[in-house]
Amino acid sequence: MHASSLIAFVTYLVIMILIGVIASKQTSQAKATTGSTWMSQYVVGNRDLGWLALGMAMVTTMYSAGTFIGGPALAYSTGYVFAFTAGFQNLAGILPLGIVGIRYAILGRKLNFVSYLDFYKARYDNKLVMWLAGISVIMFLIPLMTAQFAAGAHVIEVFTGIPYQVAIAIMVIIVGFYTIVGGYRAVVLTDIIQGIVMLVGACLLWAALLRTQGILSINLALQQAKPQNLLMSDIPLAIRGIWVFALWAVAAPQTVWKCTTYKSSKDLYRSIMMSAVVVTIFSTTFQLWGVFGSVLLPNLASADKVIPTLILTLLPGALAGIIIVSPVAALMSTVDSALLISSATIIKDLYSLAGGKKMSLRQTRNSTYAISTIIVLFVLWTSIQPPKFLEMFVMYALGGLGAVFFWPFLLGLYWKGATKEAAIASMMTSLVFYVLDDKFFHLFGLHTAITTWIFSAVIMVLVSLFTPKTSPDRIKLCWEPFTTKTASSVSD
Repeated sequence: MHASSLIAFVTYLVIMILIGVIASKQTSQAKATTGSTWMSQYVVGNRDLGWLALGMAMVTTMYSAGTFIGGPALAYSTGYVFAFTAGFQNLAGILPLGIVGIRYAILGRKLNFVSYLDFYKARYDNKLVMWLAGISVIMFLIPLMTAQFAAGAHVIEVFTGIPYQVAIAIMVIIVGFYTIVGGYRAVVLTDIIQGIVMLVGACLLWAALLRTQGILSINLALQQAKPQNLLMSDIPLAIRGIWVFALWAVAAPQTVWKCTTYKSSKDLYRSIMMSAVVVTIFSTTFQLWGVFGSVLLPNLASADKVIPTLILTLLPGALAGIIIVSPVAALMSTVDSALLISSATIIKDLYSLAGGKKMSLRQTRNSTYAISTIIVLFVLWTSIQPPKFLEMFVMYALGGLGAVFFWPFLLGLYWKGATKEAAIASMMTSLVFYVLDDKFFHLFGLHTAITTWIFSAVIMVLVSLFTPKTSPDRIKLCWEPFTTKTASSVSD
């Protein structure tokens, strides 16, 4: 390992820690006199993201270590079919902001949404809906975080030779520290830096490829060694990826949460355009490099290590140290958002639903720190033995979030006819069906996420048509144009 590359890598980790310290001081200086106002500052800040911050926050939240580790590993094994599939993630940079952004932001400001579950409380006003949503958030975000930590440990293991378990501990300490102590502000600041690092890394990788190997020569070698990887042979994988990568983001907690935090509509439109360009670069670069790696590195012991190994093989030490930060940045930007949402869901929503008493400012702050620490330690425990293909773990988590939340969220946001009974039926059956179908059945030969998504839509519409309509007061609350006279809160 080149000393200069190690210096670059360690410097990045130190910067992340410093951001956590700075953000913690800013949070402490914010005016908060009650537990609920502190939680609002900690989770959503001042809702004043500019277009660059919003765009980078959305992009880095969508692109996890699966982009650098799990996705290229599947492309390494299956060929261009997965690279084609992952390309549809371009839509995930546009759909949440375009479909949800404006209406959800207006509603979020009007009712002071802090956690993801605040929407379900405002729209459906039902405890069972809240319980189902809260359980689903925790159930799918934890395996998502597990995959991220495992991927980061693989990167550090390849890069430094540090044992996998020690590398996991490093990731837990760094990400856990800056997220827990810095909250929303730390997540936003690190998202900007991580997005820039990932973009620079992608551009440098293409420069290195074109300098050392031609794409035509790689494809000729691939035709000789693995001709099946040139074909679109695994169509079910392509269909599954298109759904999971493109549509899940419309209703997923970690992307919807960002839709309440931008400063103006102009920032929203600019961030949509920016994310479309950046996401395209990310989607094509790293998945294609997985395919190229099957030629350049044909005998890897683990396909998950294709990108780190290519970086160390093709680039000089100092440059490798900068680029190797990209996958670590990707996993950090996903884990920090998931961790913040999970802790807010438990402390703010599930605790209240369980009959917990209203906490003071100090109790809220200490409880949030404690729960976040417990979540991180639990994820550490589940990461000790990672799955064979991390991307399958990621796709399971993202598919589950989309399958359970897509219709209750989207129809609840735009259709006055959606009822709480329909939301309960859709979420409950989708949650159970998703787990069982994935484990045992795989009906119609489709991926579980797709089957559940269709099943959930049918249930949501049919039950809404045959159950009592939502009260006029509830409809008025969620549809009345935003004015200072109608502003209220669901966060206390």
